[in-house]
Amino acid sequence: MNEKSYSEKLEAFRALVQHHLLERAAQQGYTGLSFKGNFEARIKNGAKFDKIDVVTSGKYMVEVRTGNIFGIKGYGVVHRGHWYGTLDTIADYFWGNYYPEKRDGSLGRQSRNGCPLITKAPQTI
Repeated sequence: MNEKSYSEKLEAFRALVQHHLLERAAQQGYTGLSFKGNFEARIKNGAKFDKIDVVTSGKYMVEVRTGNIFGIKGYGVVHRGHWYGTLDTIADYFWGNYYPEKRDGSLGRQSRNGCPLITKAPQTI
């Protein structure tokens, strides 16, 4: 078996988030080298959740036990109502916008203020 470890999947997620952020910035006209530091994604490890930060701001929290990806309410506070798949489904989303968008549009529903509607992670034992 050649299955990736959790840390390899987490690094792939970090790299994809950073790539999509830079891609989106280029679409908006930010092409200079001075802007690339504004889109650097970093991993901050924790006991229950690993955090993906963009520069110094928290963006996503990944549950270590399950690999579920969540949004945040505040730095270090998971928002279990904003679930964005798992580390195995990162290719299903575009991560470059303020909220990730599912590429097939099936979960792209949003409320009036642009926030994604509540999406719960599947229950695990």
